[in-house]
Amino acid sequence: MAQRLNSRRLATLMVIACGLSAPLAVWAASPAHSEPTPAPSAKPAAPASKGTKENAAPSRGTTTLTTTGSESKSASKSSGSKSAPNANASGDEKASAKDGTNDQADAKDAKANKDTKESKDAKDAKPGAKTSKEAKPAPAAEFESPQNIDEIITMLTEGNQRWVDGAATAPNTSPERRSDVADAGQKPFVTVVTCADSRLPVERIFDRGIGDVFVVRVAGNVMGTSETGTVEYGVGHLKTPLLVVMGHSKCGAVQAAVTNAEVHGSVRALVKQIQPAVDRVKRNNPNADAKELMTLAIRENVWQSVFDLMKNSPEVRSMVAQGKLKVVGAVCDINSGKVQWLGEHPWQSELLDALAMRQNIGADEHAKATVPAAASKEHDANAMKPDTTPAAAGHASGEH
Repeated sequence: MAQRLNSRRLATLMVIACGLSAPLAVWAASPAHSEPTPAPSAKPAAPASKGTKENAAPSRGTTTLTTTGSESKSASKSSGSKSAPNANASGDEKASAKDGTNDQADAKDAKANKDTKESKDAKDAKPGAKTSKEAKPAPAAEFESPQNIDEIITMLTEGNQRWVDGAATAPNTSPERRSDVADAGQKPFVTVVTCADSRLPVERIFDRGIGDVFVVRVAGNVMGTSETGTVEYGVGHLKTPLLVVMGHSKCGAVQAAVTNAEVHGSVRALVKQIQPAVDRVKRNNPNADAKELMTLAIRENVWQSVFDLMKNSPEVRSMVAQGKLKVVGAVCDINSGKVQWLGEHPWQSELLDALAMRQNIGADEHAKATVPAAASKEHDANAMKPDTTPAAAGHASGEH
């Protein structure tokens, strides 16, 4: 028995001296094994067998050896000195696997915490409350009415540009605005006379809302008796300081007048009001082609409507002369939505003077015509009275 132990010790010392690998040292120190033990892997070492004594608890990157007595010390020393690289590699693999497992566990924990938080938030939310994704955008700001004509024109111009750019804000369209103007009454700041064409939505074109614009619409934006009376209501009763007479491109009523189209019913009388503008354009532009003629006629028809309004409305003329009302023309391109401002009638001053003179002449003629008629009636009345003069009395009595 002593000889056998000596042989084993001798073999161990020879292995150490020759610098053999750790597995071989284990094999040399292990009893009753004819084949070497495989190199350690990332798997945990098997538990110690019965009848053996465990020298120390295994650590990461080392091989667990089970020997007896002094053989355990020699094997441990040999394993520590020769097997360090392999043992460390095995330890790194274990650490990497462990770190991967920890990362997966951390991800699961984070997801669980998020789910728990969302569940808690949903539980704490009030019934019927909307999340941020479902929240509606803030309503457009409600604009106050402008204070003067320049502000009105600026507001309309800026609103039209938003309409052209597709960035309309639709102000003054909220339920509160509807309720306010229904209860407090309308206070529009501009009157607009334009065509009844469905491609010409006035409030949208100027990006305005409820109660902002007093609109008068009629085919060809003509100015007949009904339209003149409606304008007088807007500028006189509602006191809008600005009146816009607006034509538009591709106007069917103007085209009918330009092309002498056959029209029926009351449309004939409507087109007749546009004809003077068309005749002037043709007379002043004999070489214009059909497209140019149409463009010029649409513009001239705006001035025709302004003229007809001034001629037939002393109230409007008086307000313009006193500076209480400004009348401007405009043309809207229904394709782009852009409004071209034409300003006041190019002969407005001369027009007002001529119409005022005509009114005065008419008044004088009316007065002159009224005086003879009154005198004639008085003469007829006197002729019916009995003659009470002495001559007449004498004649009646038969005296000579």
